[in-house]
Amino acid sequence: MKKITFSIPWPLSPKETREIITFAFQVFLVMYVGLYVLESINPGFVTLFIALPHLLWITVGIGILATIWPSIVPAARTKTRQPIRPQSLIWMVALAIMTMLAVWYRAHSIGWPILLFAPLSGLLVFGLCFLVYVDRDENQATST
Repeated sequence: MKKITFSIPWPLSPKETREIITFAFQVFLVMYVGLYVLESINPGFVTLFIALPHLLWITVGIGILATIWPSIVPAARTKTRQPIRPQSLIWMVALAIMTMLAVWYRAHSIGWPILLFAPLSGLLVFGLCFLVYVDRDENQATST
């Protein structure tokens, strides 16, 4: 029995497709958050022209695709792991603490849930900083 493979002709390489999907997610996320803030400031200003829930679902769909795509088409790993510099770790912790304090200051009036939300927001910022630090390009890693 012969093996049948199905492929859709696509002019871009897997790496280029991954970068396009990631960039599209970033653009849609920033656009949604910006339009949501505008709508919060001036109700009816954005919803007169565009339905924000539709834009949210498009953003979620592209985000899911950006998350799943590396699993479908894995990239070749040629990077070597470098140890985290202490200065970078200090900056990550400082950003996390500043975020935690800012969230607590702005929302301390909600009561006991802030005791959960503030540390989680700090942990989220620390995690994002760590992921950005670890996922640097090779040319950035060699220049420092």
